[in-house]
Amino acid sequence: MKSMKLILSAAIMFLLLGLPTAQADAPKSSGCLTHVDLSKEAEFQEGGSMFSPAMHMQKTGMPMQGPMTMSKTVALEKHANMQRDKEGSHDEEKEGHVDKTVESEKHANMKPGQEDEHKEEKKASHDIHKGQHGGVFFMAPNKIHHVEGIYSKKCGFSLVIFNAHTKPINVNRFRAFVKYVPEDEDQLEAIRFLLPTKDGSLLKAPSVDIEGPYEVELYLKFPAGEEPAMFNIPASHDL
Repeated sequence: MKSMKLILSAAIMFLLLGLPTAQADAPKSSGCLTHVDLSKEAEFQEGGSMFSPAMHMQKTGMPMQGPMTMSKTVALEKHANMQRDKEGSHDEEKEGHVDKTVESEKHANMKPGQEDEHKEEKKASHDIHKGQHGGVFFMAPNKIHHVEGIYSKKCGFSLVIFNAHTKPINVNRFRAFVKYVPEDEDQLEAIRFLLPTKDGSLLKAPSVDIEGPYEVELYLKFPAGEEPAMFNIPASHDL
C-alpha cells in the first residue's frame, strides 16, 4: 500500500511538471477506433488553445463563462462600462425597439437553412449531457471544458476533451493518467499514463490484465489548473 501511494504521488508530479512528448500507438483492433473530428474553429472558442478573452468581448460584447479570473474581471468591468454608456445616451424603450428591429432584419436576410444554423449557435453550450462516442460525459470542475472517457478491457482507455461549446479540441495541452483499482484487495492497483494520438484528437492508455471487476479512476490536469481533477469511469470488463 505504501509503494502504491508513492507511485500515485509520482504520477501526480508528472502531471504537474509535464510528460514526455510521446504518442499513443494505433489501436490493434479496428473495433477500437474512435474517430474524432477536430476543427480550427473549436480552438478559437472558449476552452480552445487559441481562445482570447479580448477577442471574445470584441465579437460578442459579453464576458466569457466559467470561474472568475483577472482577465474575466477586466472583461466584466468593460462590459459594465459599455452598458452604462448605452443607458446614458439611449432611451431604454427605444433601445429595446432597435434591438428587435436589428434581430428581425437578420432573420429576414437569412438564406434557407441558415435559420437552423443560427438556432444551433444560440443553443446553450452546456445543453449536451451525454457522451458523443459511447463514453461517460463529465463537466470539468473549471465549468468550461467537458470530457468524455471511453473504456473497455479490449480497447483500453480513450479520452476526448471538448471546449465550452461541446466541440472536441486538441488534447496535447492536457496531462492525464488512469488508475485501475481492483475490488480484490489482494491484487495490485495499476497506473497507466495517457498519451496523445498522432492527430491530437485523443488521449489513450492501454488496458491492464486484472482478474475480476475493478474501477477506473481518471486523473486529468487542465492547463490552467493547479491540481489534477479526478473522475470515476465505469469499466467494461468484456473481452
